[in-house]
Amino acid sequence: ILFWLMTRWSHVREVWARDGVYIVASLTAVSGLLISFTPLGFHPWMGFMSALLIPISYMILAGHSYRALKDRNHNQSLSPHWIAVAVLFWLAGGGFLGTVSTQGQLPNWIQGTQLLQTQHDWMLWGLLAIILGLVNYQATALRGENRRVTGYMPLWLIAFGSGFALMIQASIGVIEIYLLKILHFAQTHLDVLIVPLQIIRIVCLLAVAVGIGIYALGFWVRRPKRITVIH
Repeated sequence: ILFWLMTRWSHVREVWARDGVYIVASLTAVSGLLISFTPLGFHPWMGFMSALLIPISYMILAGHSYRALKDRNHNQSLSPHWIAVAVLFWLAGGGFLGTVSTQGQLPNWIQGTQLLQTQHDWMLWGLLAIILGLVNYQATALRGENRRVTGYMPLWLIAFGSGFALMIQASIGVIEIYLLKILHFAQTHLDVLIVPLQIIRIVCLLAVAVGIGIYALGFWVRRPKRITVIH
């Protein structure tokens, strides 16, 4: 979906986008296989190879996205902005945390902490951004008018709200590793210490909820009342 959207709001060619899909998918598949083989007792170099391939695949994805964003066509939808948010989230979740969490004893350290959940949540929020970008583009195309269907407000609320919430969640995960697994604090003491961070995280998630509500309202107000496909 991501590469297909690039061909809709930029001047990149479909052949170039298709090659990008093959490259990123191949690298991701190979790195996934290497990660799966490592715990089974295979040679340790597989873990190091996966640590190289994972960030490379996401960097290639980011590079393709940057080229498309730099060479936009006349399309006025906010789909490119949502794609940029998704790529940033995937770089953080898959490219960085995904690489770190596969090395040495780190999987054992992060197991059962918020840091592991944060990695998954980065990817899920990135997927949500892709879906919102797809809806944004398709609604613009079906409406027959080359203008935005939703405004910038929901974009900023969802992007910054979820981004800050995820960073706070990752910080809580690091604190859990340090206090619980290194200093052996009691869980009850930790729960008290992280209350301020949890409150800030809830506020950020409330901002996301407001952004989703504004997005839905804007989409409903400017929904396609008659279908006129534009290219």
